[in-house]
Amino acid sequence: MFRFSFISDSIQTNKDGWLIDDILVSVADLGSGFSEIELNQNKLNISPNPMDEYTWIEHNCLLDEPLNLYIYNAIGQLVKVQQNINSSKILLERDGLTSGIYMAKLFKGNMPVSYSKLILK
Repeated sequence: MFRFSFISDSIQTNKDGWLIDDILVSVADLGSGFSEIELNQNKLNISPNPMDEYTWIEHNCLLDEPLNLYIYNAIGQLVKVQQNINSSKILLERDGLTSGIYMAKLFKGNMPVSYSKLILK
């Protein structure tokens, strides 16, 4: 049972606030399409990391369709995209990105298949 007391600065009644009873908590699987286990099986290997002007990103994802690489900054903004990747080894150039920590995510269509932290000196 949860009990909330609300106080108004214009009315002082000293009475209880709301009373909420019989709360049902349940979980529903909406079928996200991928799981954490699947993402961890397709680790990105980034070398060198931290990087200066360029780095190589290697993955072991199945290349049955082109992949897309998205680079996000520390606050989650998309800052760089490489599309139509048909190789297990990707050259990533700095191209004006500032020093900091980034997240590299590899997608197959709209489905994320791998990710890793990327550090720029």
